[in-house]
Amino acid sequence: MEDYNVLNLPEENYFGEWEKADVKAFGKWFMTEKDNRIQMLSDEIHRDPDFIDWQPDFSPESLKTLNDWFERHIEAEPMPEDEFQEFIKKYKGMARYENKWITTKSKSLVFDVSIYFGEVLLRALGDRKWKQLLNVSIRNYDYGCMYIPFLPPHPHRLIVTPWRIVWSFAVDLIHYPNLKEGGIYPRYMKTYESLKNRLKSV
Repeated sequence: MEDYNVLNLPEENYFGEWEKADVKAFGKWFMTEKDNRIQMLSDEIHRDPDFIDWQPDFSPESLKTLNDWFERHIEAEPMPEDEFQEFIKKYKGMARYENKWITTKSKSLVFDVSIYFGEVLLRALGDRKWKQLLNVSIRNYDYGCMYIPFLPPHPHRLIVTPWRIVWSFAVDLIHYPNLKEGGIYPRYMKTYESLKNRLKSV
């Protein structure tokens, strides 16, 4: 079983400060390494004896057990106080949150879970593949991210970015631990239906 390799992800999950060549290289890396990252995630899950039987079979049902593991293993830690004060000066709306933020390893796990989430979607749909968002402003928060397109393209240019979906759930776990709705599986079903229904409605 291979040791888990923590990813070095962009600061604040935003590619806009990267050189364009590096952003494109990330997209190529993603397509080459996504299966390896899923295997690494599977190995990490199997280190927990309560989840030794989990199988990454890309079924929607597999997301239910993955959700249980995710809730148990996503961790947070406080920023140093000076960094936190600088952060909330930059993002004033974040001042309402407790100084409790997802750890570097957990950020990496979020990313890997999002790959698996996206692969489950792609296998269920069977008619599209990963794309990288490049032909937009670098100020677009999803710039450089890997996404799943609507078919035909959505009239409002909406896309599905699994990383953002899983990240949002992780933030909810940290800041709203008593939230009882919106786990990985319900978010998958909502996303799947939106992608599928767009195809059917045109």
